Amino acid sequence: MTQSNSARATSVSLDLEDRVGALIDRARKAGAHAADASVFGSDQISVGRRLGKIETLERADSAGVDLRVFVDGRVAQVSGSDLSDHGLARLAERAVSMARFSPQDPFAQLAEQGQLATDWPALETADPVEPSTDVLLGMAEAMEDAMLAVEGVTNSGGVSAGWTKSSLVMATTNGFLGSVQATRTGISGSAIAGSGEAQKRDFDYDVAVFGEDLGDPAAVGREAGTRAVRQLGARPGATAKVPVIFEPRVAVRMLGLLTGAINGESVVRGTSLLADHIGEIVISPELSVHEDPFRARGQGSRPFDGEGLPVRPRAIFENGVLQTHLHNLATAAQAGVEPTGHASRAGASIGVGHANVWLSPGSVSVEDMFATAGEAFYVTSLMGQGANMITGDYSQGATGFWVRNGQLAEPVESMTLGGRLQDMWRSMSAADDLTFFGGMGTPTVQMDGLTVAGA
Repeated sequence: MTQSNSARATSVSLDLEDRVGALIDRARKAGAHAADASVFGSDQISVGRRLGKIETLERADSAGVDLRVFVDGRVAQVSGSDLSDHGLARLAERAVSMARFSPQDPFAQLAEQGQLATDWPALETADPVEPSTDVLLGMAEAMEDAMLAVEGVTNSGGVSAGWTKSSLVMATTNGFLGSVQATRTGISGSAIAGSGEAQKRDFDYDVAVFGEDLGDPAAVGREAGTRAVRQLGARPGATAKVPVIFEPRVAVRMLGLLTGAINGESVVRGTSLLADHIGEIVISPELSVHEDPFRARGQGSRPFDGEGLPVRPRAIFENGVLQTHLHNLATAAQAGVEPTGHASRAGASIGVGHANVWLSPGSVSVEDMFATAGEAFYVTSLMGQGANMITGDYSQGATGFWVRNGQLAEPVESMTLGGRLQDMWRSMSAADDLTFFGGMGTPTVQMDGLTVAGA
């Protein structure tokens, strides 16, 4: 008899719960005055195909553990993969030994019991249906067939499909115990158009928490092919100061600059240009930025933060006004404010992160945005990192299309965008096509005041 997916999930959760409890107990016995820990496991399937041949067919699983201990105002963080009793005991002893020789950290702390999350809504973060290898191979085949059928596509850079299930249980010495499971099904394809030095490559992809929400693989393949073909003949354009319009999957990187500027770690280090701007208009008053950790089937959804604190929906920017920085316990203590429930765990390190953040959509269509702009630069790809988050100076390589008379015209490449983030954010306007990429979402975004430098 085989276990059902739900039965296996329950079994995994209980096993991890046992292990995290054992680790917390070992940390206490080793001499930790306080500790928090997480134990996690994952299972994944991946397939890859190119020109009709299967190149990858893999199934893998992994497990690991993170531990943070506090000893006399000192803290140490360790990670491991041995979940046996002996392995957990050694990990705890190593962590406590490291902490005793670490410098005192006045800001590192465990949440007080009254700060911890005690209940949260049931979240749709895990699909009970596991796709078979045949289903994933079928997705890859449909994607590549559609991609190669696009006129002008000359080769395949490969297609892939995959599924991942992850489970995490977190516990603290002062009574917190929480668990979360998550699944992802994803597809991606890379297309090549043209030949020789004129060859162009582009891609498309989709990822969903529930397989039934995944985009049509054939549509993803066609989009990858179309994106590659339409770049043929691209060359540097003229230098101009025109409106710059970012397609959603590029605009999400611009949103990342904005959220990075309100990250509590940057704020307390003095490396954020928005450190002193709470309560001030930072972005266009026509726009807001929202966060919802409980978003149904959201890829960034979570029931609690990385330190066990409660999370909640909120406006981070409302009508252009910055409402809050994002803090974990340590950055909040250093800034002298309350934590906001934005701790993230990456290995044994505690950082700052957010969950399901999006820029509010506007009321105009992309076509109307183009028409109003008249002449503009439409960005479909950004290269490198070009923002100084202290001064706001911005310079970044870009590829895309010139917009003339409200219509996409010739493709352009090797362009450089230049401006100041403060001016760019204040000038933002948004179309009505909000699209999510992982835990962040944006519509098509227009920014004014940039210089577009080319040939």
